[in-house]
Amino acid sequence: MSLSKYIEEQQTACFEKHGVFFAFSSEQYEEQKVEGVKYAVLGAGCVCPADNVESFLKEHNEIIKKGIVKDIKENGKIAIIHRELCNYECYYTGDYIDAMVVLKDYGVTEEEVKKVFLETK
Repeated sequence: MSLSKYIEEQQTACFEKHGVFFAFSSEQYEEQKVEGVKYAVLGAGCVCPADNVESFLKEHNEIIKKGIVKDIKENGKIAIIHRELCNYECYYTGDYIDAMVVLKDYGVTEEEVKKVFLETK
């Protein structure tokens, strides 16, 4: 199970609460925007009403933190490291750096990732 499965319901509720949507083109943005609302683009297609950015980011970050705690509790760090190494095809590319971006949020060190990478390669 990935982090997204731990946070999916709470994240969706958070998006709805704060008026967040995703738009990857001008057409998608125009279809979803509410007239008179100023928006901020938060990256990766994420659009949020400008007045809600701070509260959205705070709540969303808390959801992620709680999901990470649950993920670690249920799966353990080694299994999570291995999962992300697979997700980022690190065994195929021979480089684990891409997985480090996600794993840093888990409090995992590069040394821990390197150890799992070398042991399970």
